[in-house]
Amino acid sequence: MFTEHGLRQHVSLTSDNILDLVLSLDDQPNGQLVSDVTVQSVSFSDHHLVTCHPGVPPTPPVTTTYSYRPLRKVDVAAFSRDILSSRLYDTTVTDADDYAELFDAEVRRVLDIHAPLRTGHNTRSTLHMTNNPTEQHFVDCATPMDMYVA
Repeated sequence: MFTEHGLRQHVSLTSDNILDLVLSLDDQPNGQLVSDVTVQSVSFSDHHLVTCHPGVPPTPPVTTTYSYRPLRKVDVAAFSRDILSSRLYDTTVTDADDYAELFDAEVRRVLDIHAPLRTGHNTRSTLHMTNNPTEQHFVDCATPMDMYVA
């Protein structure tokens, strides 16, 4: 079945389990894309531990920069006082678009006082590769959304 789709199976273990497979395109010279395939039995599972060295460099980590406000730290009473004493309540603006701009500007101004905008960085690496296959592990980093909880 694999050969009809142009695939090569690198695990020589006979198994009906799809978790014991390492496949690559069959047009790659042997060892160029997948090398050093080993299969080890593990006593606690009906699967095998399959390790190999991929012939591609690991994906570099991606750093994301994001902005957030520590809203949970806001003193709600002080924030309310500042909003009530803002230009929102003593203006004679009658145009809806002008008032929306004023509203946006005043809320940002008060937020800048009580919850200043902060910048964070998140570096995510999906798979951390080492020279020792037993040390390969997934790196689980916080997502930018996790950083909104202060």
